Amino acid sequence: MPKTDQLEPTEFKALLEKYTSGQATAEEDELVKRLLDSYESTAGEPDMTDTERDELRERMLSNLMAYAEPPQRKVFRLNYKWAAAAILLVFIGLTAIFYKQPGKPQTPTIATTSAQKKLHAGGNKASLTLADGSVVVLDSAGNGLVALQGNTRITKTGDGQLQYAGGDANATALAYNTVATPNGGTYQLTLPDGTKVWLNAASSITFPTRFDNTSRNVKLTGEAYFEVAKKTTATGRLPFIVNAGASKVEVLGTHFNVSAYADNGSHEVTLLEGAVKVSRGGRSARIVPGQQATMAGGNAGILVGKANIENVMAWKDGLFSFDNTDISSAMKDIARWYNAKVVYKGSIPATGFTGVLPRSSDIQTVLDWLSSTRVLKCRADGETIIIEKAN
Repeated sequence: MPKTDQLEPTEFKALLEKYTSGQATAEEDELVKRLLDSYESTAGEPDMTDTERDELRERMLSNLMAYAEPPQRKVFRLNYKWAAAAILLVFIGLTAIFYKQPGKPQTPTIATTSAQKKLHAGGNKASLTLADGSVVVLDSAGNGLVALQGNTRITKTGDGQLQYAGGDANATALAYNTVATPNGGTYQLTLPDGTKVWLNAASSITFPTRFDNTSRNVKLTGEAYFEVAKKTTATGRLPFIVNAGASKVEVLGTHFNVSAYADNGSHEVTLLEGAVKVSRGGRSARIVPGQQATMAGGNAGILVGKANIENVMAWKDGLFSFDNTDISSAMKDIARWYNAKVVYKGSIPATGFTGVLPRSSDIQTVLDWLSSTRVLKCRADGETIIIEKAN
């Protein structure tokens, strides 16, 4: 009998589909049941009723089906065996939904705190600021033509992306637009030169509505993933330059991620494909695929090392991914996505978190998972997340 961690992504998804549709063989049926049984026993709720157990299994299967598709990246694809096991870690926290206090009726209980009403996972949200200062809320804008900037047409596609097309590279005046995401928002756009950009939460990119034949410069705050289109002029290949505060990233045509949140204390550039030159404070370095350049403030210089591609790119794939991550760093990511304020009470123990959770998870599932270490107690109160040492 095959094991689930030996299956390819398409095989794993097909197995789940056959099980949920009642078309699995006896062997396949037993394989999925053993998988679910193992995580029920890990969760430690032996006194669950049959109804509660059925509901828990339905939630497990629903989340597994949603994340059975492998990430769509050309290089450095997420190792599926690792990802499947890590995603299943989420279900340890799912039984908190059915948690029963001793002596209380054995019926499913679902928390109804004010936090669930106010804190929600993010989604496809952004605003577009045009050259004249007018603002378009993209998540509520209709599909089709959004605006005209000179000869450049700005359109919103059926799948919610923003695209720039047209424009005269020889025109004299440049007009600049800004696309910005709020806390809890991500957005994808295609720049006038064909470069694709994915913005993470609380981020912005400012760029000209057309690129001339002398430069391609954009300004970034927050975090974004770029797939840069190659462009050649009469004088050779035209670089694409990302300015993120005091840091500068120069490329010709490549795939890379830039994280430049002001509250992180450093800027990180991670290269997936091609070649990149990074500069800061008069110093520069070149990195190759699989490497990450870290640039801190002051005279700290540029540190180049091996990148954890899966962790870096998890946000683009709709995941939180932690690898021995301290609580402060983890909560910055979580707070941006759920648009929450974080309050730390008392002395917080040094704790590292490792695991993967879908960014579509409700906030209670995320907080239950963080609290499962039994080192910290994490709870939500309205729009605030409170972190304190566990008793």
